[in-house]
Amino acid sequence: MKRMYVQAYCQSNLGDDLFVLHLARRYPETEFYIYAVGDNQKAFLSQSNLRLPRAWDRLRRKGRHMLGLGAEPFDGQGLDGTVVIGGSILWEGASLDFSGAPCFLIGPNCETEYSPAFRQRLEQALRNVRSCCFRDRASFEQFSQLPNVTWAPDVLFGYDAALPYQRGRGIGISLVSRKGAFRDDGLREIYCNAIADLCQRCLEEKIPLRLLSFCATEGDEKMVEAVLTRVSNPASIAVSCYRGNPGTFLAEMNECETIIATRFHAMILGWVLGKNVVPIVYSTKQTQVLADCGFQGPMWNALEAASMTGETLLEYVKSERGRLDIAELKRRSGAQFAALDEYLK
Repeated sequence: MKRMYVQAYCQSNLGDDLFVLHLARRYPETEFYIYAVGDNQKAFLSQSNLRLPRAWDRLRRKGRHMLGLGAEPFDGQGLDGTVVIGGSILWEGASLDFSGAPCFLIGPNCETEYSPAFRQRLEQALRNVRSCCFRDRASFEQFSQLPNVTWAPDVLFGYDAALPYQRGRGIGISLVSRKGAFRDDGLREIYCNAIADLCQRCLEEKIPLRLLSFCATEGDEKMVEAVLTRVSNPASIAVSCYRGNPGTFLAEMNECETIIATRFHAMILGWVLGKNVVPIVYSTKQTQVLADCGFQGPMWNALEAASMTGETLLEYVKSERGRLDIAELKRRSGAQFAALDEYLK
């Protein structure tokens, strides 16, 4: 049995937690060590091949760091390799510390522009890993000259939510609030007002609503609160907050028929669940994947249009043009793991 170290964003973010669970379930005969602590362990506790640090492990790790000692499995030392899994991990200024050879990068995307110095560092880091599979063509094309670089659709197109399709009711709205999600505070305010306006219109038309927080750490719940303060009857709006409970959260998301998706993986998971999806685009990582998918439905591209109203968003919802046949995307997403399959299976 091989033992692998996992570098991931362990902050109770639904998309990133599902990345890790999907990885562990794909390779049940492999032990994966991941340094998630406190409440951030919750999503992983029932997955038997995920090794999580106990209190003693955390103390030992801290002590060995203070003494300058290595060979610590929760640092990726002494294991058979490293899996770095996640989307927005190659941002300008990232450490690019992909230790523990052989190292496999699964599912990242690139920014559209890098400084020359960082691009040089990133290219060298990519040369040093066993493989890197990007999640969009545009990212791949930036480094397509490297023989160990490929691309395939996002990992979660292949996620098995273990939920049958059901005709849901109403609208689920995934919200974001983290710093940098929108280019300035003015656009963030326009966004909040547009969502609140949509909610008010839905209340008046008796359309069921559910606000979705994918990551409390990044402020999603604060945006939920901001929206609720701007509607006349907030008690009539359901709220789902992800707290390391992926099964429950996805079941509640599945009760909706349309997903207004600001979160990247609200968009992907909406399609996985067979829903009508209206993307709200705040990052090129979304536009790049939407282009690869050939999505033709309505969306609010906040990178290009600074104005939006609840009335227009409701028109987008009612158009029912946001569905996507993902059968081929699901099949192709398995290629994210091609190099790791060869190493582990």
